Amino acid sequence: MANQPEIIAEAVAQYTVAGILAVSRQLVASHKVTWEWDIEGWPDHLVGRLVTGRSLGLLGAGRIGQAVAVKLRALGVGDIYYYSRSRKPCLEASLSARKVGLEELFINSEILVNSLPLTPETRELVTSSLLSLLPYGAIYVNVGRGGTEKPGAVARVAKRRKDLGFFLDVHPHEPLTIRDERLLMADGARVILSPHRAGYSKESLYGTSLLALLQAKDFIEKGCVWNPVNTACRQCEWGPPFIGEVIKALRGLGLL
Repeated sequence: MANQPEIIAEAVAQYTVAGILAVSRQLVASHKVTWEWDIEGWPDHLVGRLVTGRSLGLLGAGRIGQAVAVKLRALGVGDIYYYSRSRKPCLEASLSARKVGLEELFINSEILVNSLPLTPETRELVTSSLLSLLPYGAIYVNVGRGGTEKPGAVARVAKRRKDLGFFLDVHPHEPLTIRDERLLMADGARVILSPHRAGYSKESLYGTSLLALLQAKDFIEKGCVWNPVNTACRQCEWGPPFIGEVIKALRGLGLL
C-alpha cells in the first residue's frame, strides 16, 4: 500500500497561510464593513498586524507544518518552535527551529499552527488551559483534526480572551452545533471558520490521482513505490515528481 500526500499537503499549507494573513489583517471584517458601508469616515478600528517578526509554533511538524514554516519564514516570521514525536533535523538546520515541550510551545507561539493527525496520543490534546497560555494577540490555527481539541475548549477561550485570533478549518464536531458557532462568531473580526476544505484544490484533486497512477505504474513495472505505508511495498530509490512538474502535466492534459 502507498499514498501520495504531497500535493494535498501543499494545498493545506497555502490555505493555512491564507487564513493566518486573513485573521492578522482582519480581511473578512474589512470585507463586511466595505460591503455594508454604514459608517461615516474611514474604519480606523480595523487595524491588523503583520506576521513579520512574530514567533511561529508548529503543533505537529510533518509535511504540512514544515511547508507552512517555509512559507511564513519567507514572509519574515521570527523564532520557530515545534512539538513532535521525533526531531526534525532538516527543519532545525534550514529554519533554526527548536523542538520544545507542549506548554512551552503555547507560551512562546504568537502564531500556533495545529496540523496534528488524530491518534490516541493526540485526541483532545489541546485544552482550554493550553490555549490560555498563548501570548497576547496570538493566532491559533487548526488545519489538522478537530478531535485533537477538547470539545468546547476553543469556544471558551475565544469568549474569554478577546485579544486572540482563530482560523479553524476543522472542528471537534462537524458540522458545528449552533451553540458552538454562536460562541465562536461572537466577534467575527477575530475568528474565521472554514468547513474542512483546506486540502481541496483542483491541483490536489487531480494531482493526487495522477500520482497514484504513477505509483501503480512503478509498482507494476519495477516492484516498488516511492511512498509505502506498510511493508508490503518496497520503497523506490527515487521520490515523487516535483509538484510543479505534476501541475505542468495536468495542464498538458487539459485538466487545469
